[in-house]
Amino acid sequence: MNAPFFRNTDTLNPVLFYFSSVDDLKQYSLFFKDEAPISTQHGTVTAHRVIGRRIGTDALEVIAEFPNQLYAQIFRDMAERAAR
Repeated sequence: MNAPFFRNTDTLNPVLFYFSSVDDLKQYSLFFKDEAPISTQHGTVTAHRVIGRRIGTDALEVIAEFPNQLYAQIFRDMAERAAR
């Protein structure tokens, strides 16, 4: 028997990385987390983003987006270590 597939439309599920290699993280001097509301047809969800500051500039770039705060915190900690 095939059960129906139910998708949770109230949360943001994907994890997005905006870099191609761990070595790319060495271009950043600072990492921090923030939250961004994203509107969907079913309401608003929160993306937990990791932002990096490029070395030598004040440019801030979104490096990754996560569905929950814990994932973003873990990635931020890993990015700081990888950038050393």
